[in-house]
Amino acid sequence: GVGDGAPRPDRVLALALARRPLFPGMVHSLGLGREAADALQAERDAGRPYVALFLRKKTADDDAAAELFSPADLDEALEDVHGVGAFAQVHNIADAPEGGAQALLLVHRRVDAATVVDAGPPPRLGVSHWPREAWVDEDENGEGRANPRPPTRSGKAR
Repeated sequence: GVGDGAPRPDRVLALALARRPLFPGMVHSLGLGREAADALQAERDAGRPYVALFLRKKTADDDAAAELFSPADLDEALEDVHGVGAFAQVHNIADAPEGGAQALLLVHRRVDAATVVDAGPPPRLGVSHWPREAWVDEDENGEGRANPRPPTRSGKAR
């Protein structure tokens, strides 16, 4: 499924993004470190081609790759990333000449990071999926339109 029809697993492989958040409804090419690429490929091969992506609070270089949360920072993992992330489907992973990889992702929806449920490797986070109502509002004619105000963490429009 796509968008609202995509699965809503409560625990999922999680990656930390060094720079630039990802947005629902978009297709993104994402640079990956080797360990992250191997973990994503294993998930994809096992029939679970989904990942949660959370932006680190401290930005890094423009060309920094997305990485798995390391075992050393799992205790602080949820403090080091923004609590709202993106839930995406992995469509393709291709090796890059410089040793990492590129992944082609379709972002389905926003998720909240809840807790670290498995230290791994690879680590998995418990996530809470945002409801569709948080993104759509109805005008006076009952027609759906994008909500101009972002929702709160609970998923309710302000």
